[in-house]
Amino acid sequence: MAPLSPALDAELGEASRGYGLNVETNVNHIVVEPRPDGRWARQRNGTSRAASLHDTQAEAEAAARAQAKRWHAELVVKGENGQILRRDSYGGDPKRRPG
Repeated sequence: MAPLSPALDAELGEASRGYGLNVETNVNHIVVEPRPDGRWARQRNGTSRAASLHDTQAEAEAAARAQAKRWHAELVVKGENGQILRRDSYGGDPKRRPG
């Protein structure tokens, strides 16, 4: 991951490392979201290009659910307004710990 900026990185030095300033997005999310043209996109979180486009939300969700199961990822389904409707996890969850 790229540094914050050369000037800021030099100013903060070692203080900027290890304190959560450089945060990566979790790319193990498969997202279903609407497109402006009325179609529905299935894509990985953090990418700008859709893996596939579908005419209905149900078709896109079925394709995304199959991919999430194969990759043991989390499925995120968004509504027409862009808000998250539901999330389903298919693996990659932290192990249960006693206590």
